[in-house]
Amino acid sequence: MNEPRPAPDPLVAVDIGGTKTVIACEPFGTERLPTLEAGEDGPGALRRILRIAAKLLCDIGNDNGTGHAHIGIVCPGHVTAEGIALSPNLPGLERFDLPGAIRAELPGHTVVLGHDVRAAALAELRTGALRGVDPGVYLNLGTGVFAAPILDGRILTGANGFAGEIGYARILGDPRMLEEIVGGGALVAAAGRDTEDRELTASAILTSAEPRLAAIAGEALDRLAETLAQLVLVLDPAVIAVGGGLMSTGPALLEALRTRLAALGADRCELRAAAYTQDAALRGAFTLAEEARTGRLPGWAVRTDGQHPADRS
Repeated sequence: MNEPRPAPDPLVAVDIGGTKTVIACEPFGTERLPTLEAGEDGPGALRRILRIAAKLLCDIGNDNGTGHAHIGIVCPGHVTAEGIALSPNLPGLERFDLPGAIRAELPGHTVVLGHDVRAAALAELRTGALRGVDPGVYLNLGTGVFAAPILDGRILTGANGFAGEIGYARILGDPRMLEEIVGGGALVAAAGRDTEDRELTASAILTSAEPRLAAIAGEALDRLAETLAQLVLVLDPAVIAVGGGLMSTGPALLEALRTRLAALGADRCELRAAAYTQDAALRGAFTLAEEARTGRLPGWAVRTDGQHPADRS
């Protein structure tokens, strides 16, 4: 008589965003909470989030008897084995030992830390809109703007880990960074409030026919297309998959970008919607957890022991 196979270790995903954090374990459920509570700095917030994740894992262990999980944690910023740098939404992280805190709060589990948009790109590469595409680009349009380039089946990170940070790009003659024009927060700030004194959303601005808002959207899309045209010329991608919060506008955003890229002579690649436009970073965190379970983690992912896996896929 065959012995029943043990259930695989659960996968847990933690998406630490600038304003909200999502902790999920399939199929046990999802918890959403504010990233920062009143009076907290970045390190304090992350310790609280890790404790909540540990409590969830304890509950899961009581339900199914497992003592081990594979956990993917993603966040904005420059993720290294020493912690997170360049994370303006979570102050104080530059000197915070996040891998050490993970080891302290989540002992006995396999935990992998990664950049949120690169993790979302990995999900698109493995099972989404970029599966089998080479070269390709995953473009995130939300509060931040980031383009993850993919070549030979790998997400390029560059010599210093900053490949894809097009949000910091500047167009000649304009002191503003691209993210200060195209990012969701930048669009809302530029638009202010409507005539009924209601705050507008970035998606509403991008699709508005009102002349003032259409002008704001037009400038943002022009600048984005100019930056993408340079990326197309350098990388010559087969596909650019677009995700992020601004993709709530759907086909209208893609068509506006297609028209502008064609006018710039940079329409050789296909522009398509990402497969995971909802909770993309969370899906990326699950993908990192699954890759840890199968032993094929990308080289830019950081294990809590500070080691990178041998397979830098």
